[in-house]
Amino acid sequence: REIVARGIDLRIDTVGFRVDPAARKELKCIARVGKGTYVDAASADDLADQLERLSIRALRTYETAGTAVEGTPSYSGAPTLLPGQFTDSITPGTEKWYAFDLAEGQAADISITIVGDARSENVGDARGVVVTPELDDTAETALIFDAGPTTVSGAILTPEVGTKFRYEEGGTYYLKLELADDTGGAAAGQELPVELLVDIVGEPVEPSPTATPDENEDNESDDPGSSGSA
Repeated sequence: REIVARGIDLRIDTVGFRVDPAARKELKCIARVGKGTYVDAASADDLADQLERLSIRALRTYETAGTAVEGTPSYSGAPTLLPGQFTDSITPGTEKWYAFDLAEGQAADISITIVGDARSENVGDARGVVVTPELDDTAETALIFDAGPTTVSGAILTPEVGTKFRYEEGGTYYLKLELADDTGGAAAGQELPVELLVDIVGEPVEPSPTATPDENEDNESDDPGSSGSA
């Protein structure tokens, strides 16, 4: 309590290794006032696992923030992301899909952050890419970076819809996030936190008005060059 009262930025986690009820009560109290957590360990292996888990969390200097979403393993059923900040997680050897809508004249500005795993020198290559409504993987908007023990970030800015090949028409576009597995089993099944920042830039282009049949007839009758009866 004295340490916390001094304003020292310190988190105290405690692990009870085969402790009796009185010791467990004391350790829980220390964790509570130290703004940490308490966990039980019933065996040496359990103790090692708990200490490793707490150490990994302590080494993570970046905390993701935003609205929690859950990407899908394919484009089908992918959650639609409106402009904002979102959090998810990804496991090496898997991919996550997200959807966002673009109108003609708009572009998407997407930032991706993956919080690394301190147990592994290299988790694997991470790749984020925008996929068109026709499900074309657009390499020109691909982001590739190494996911390892540190936090890595990158950004994708799509072309403006209506100005470039593969971005001709408005509709539902997708963000596909892939994470290879180069851990060699060091972090098998380890979920890495993901943070997504999505911004839709540009103003939608208003479609040109289409003339009605009556308007077309009026225009033809007003044309001095049009033929008429004698």
